[in-house]
Amino acid sequence: MDKHEASGLLPALRARAKSFCAPLWWEVGGHTVLANGTMCLIATPKALFGVTNDHVLKAYETHREQHDDVFCQLGSGPFDPIPNLISRSEYWDLATFRIPELTLRHWGGSVFASDTWPPPAIRTGDTVMLGGFPANRRTTSAGPRPQNMFSDFVSFLARAENSSDDHMSFRFDSENWYWPQGLALDRYPDLSGASGGPCFRLVAENETIELVGFIYEAHPTYEIIRVRQACLIGANGNVEGETELLTRCRARKSRF
Repeated sequence: MDKHEASGLLPALRARAKSFCAPLWWEVGGHTVLANGTMCLIATPKALFGVTNDHVLKAYETHREQHDDVFCQLGSGPFDPIPNLISRSEYWDLATFRIPELTLRHWGGSVFASDTWPPPAIRTGDTVMLGGFPANRRTTSAGPRPQNMFSDFVSFLARAENSSDDHMSFRFDSENWYWPQGLALDRYPDLSGASGGPCFRLVAENETIELVGFIYEAHPTYEIIRVRQACLIGANGNVEGETELLTRCRARKSRF
């Protein structure tokens, strides 16, 4: 780790991972940030779309019902998730969205472009880099009507400890974690806001990363992060149904 940090490889990969995502956040009254998640932008041969969790969209929908003046942004670009929804699944906790030109022009990031989609699933033992924008690392500029919101990108480098056709998980172990990226998180950290953050597989031979999943759940007490496999999302942005996945998995197993 020290060798790759000193060589500049790990900082470059962290910066690349961060460039493909941004906070999806909303405020009320022009001064109070209500909540945020994380969204990643992807371009496949068939479509360009954003991905976050279904529970992030539900939180936004709840706040829209409670307040008349909720305003949502993706990074620095205005974005309304509801009319731009492509597909959602409560079961997989995924939601995908069209990205309007105005949002794309101002959100402040890059789009992860893939010539082939979906990617291969994460498997136990794969080295992954993942991250997002936790709410406890979010601040706003001073004053009663702050002009800016700031959020730290927090990332982890780990090996997948458990995997299946639909998810991957690992324990990040704060007592032994390697943390070269500034102020470390407290033990048992609350990662709310990192939901929807991208997970990348490290491709050692090319010293690059491949988008393979999205954070959907974290358990602070056990320091476990769960990632939903990106292969559940089709090239057109549609989230695969439970029945379709089970059928595909059974067909795959029947060949062995």
